[in-house]
Amino acid sequence: MNQDPIIRRYLPLDEDAVVDLWSNAAREAHPFLVGEGTGDREQKMREVYLIQADNWVAEHNSEVVGLLGMIGSEIGGLFVAPASQGLGVGRALVEHAITMHDEVTLEVYTLNDRARRFYALMEFEEEGRRLDAETNHELITLRRTARDSSVTRPLGIRISPARCARSSTTPRWEPARESRSSNCHRVRTAVSES
Repeated sequence: MNQDPIIRRYLPLDEDAVVDLWSNAAREAHPFLVGEGTGDREQKMREVYLIQADNWVAEHNSEVVGLLGMIGSEIGGLFVAPASQGLGVGRALVEHAITMHDEVTLEVYTLNDRARRFYALMEFEEEGRRLDAETNHELITLRRTARDSSVTRPLGIRISPARCARSSTTPRWEPARESRSSNCHRVRTAVSES
């Protein structure tokens, strides 16, 4: 990726692009889940998660390449388009979550090795494990706290209000809460070595 992604709030007009991204990324990350990214799970994504969660997208060259769904301080979902994985999009979205909350938690399937390696690199620590009643697969609960603002806060923030203004024609979108971050900013994914 030749420039950093833009992180902005999800808008209803993003729905089809986000669901397509989620479907492809989820099928790749969760091949052990029958029907992942389709059918009832897709319907739940559209009708529940995209409406109730505090959703953010990563955009590169005007294309949605990542999705971050926050439920309070929990990362309820983090998905990056397969073609954009390994390019810093996931890191930028996690750092955005840390910017909004000094401590974040999430759950990851034990069988999702790639995600587990990513979260280990992002300094998440295991808090526990449980069996997911819906899928009958084990989930690991992870937590990350802000340790040093030079590491956990995005660098080079650029406010872009014109691209991120809420449309008056999107009545179902409401922010879940006030956050310490702007509605939209460019994130530099390099980490300072202080």
